[in-house]
Amino acid sequence: MSSKAQHSYSGDVELLEIWEKLDKYVADMNTWPISKSRLRLMAIFVNPFLPIMIPAITEFVVSRLQ
Repeated sequence: MSSKAQHSYSGDVELLEIWEKLDKYVADMNTWPISKSRLRLMAIFVNPFLPIMIPAITEFVVSRLQ
């Protein structure tokens, strides 16, 4: 019984080591398809129009729900 528990534990340790390697790899990846500089540039242009667009968007959504 103890050897079975030992085997399961060693498998868990191997899995954790694999997850640690994967985590380091994924942390270095850019997961967002738009770069930060391009996102900031888009925010500069979209941000002033957002207060104007919110009523129109909500009216459109409400009209589609009714």
